[in-house]
Amino acid sequence: MFVSRASPPSKGFRWEIRRFGTFVLKGSEGEYETATAARVAGEEALAQWTD
Repeated sequence: MFVSRASPPSKGFRWEIRRFGTFVLKGSEGEYETATAARVAGEEALAQWTD
């Protein structure tokens, strides 16, 4: 699970579940104000992820 900055001009953060570091399997629909908030939401999504 990765946390990254949202595309400019936004200043928020997004999370992504990736395979091999490059293939995005699932990403956040919205943006989060802090990297911590994005990480928590991403970890929750990862815990529910079924491959």
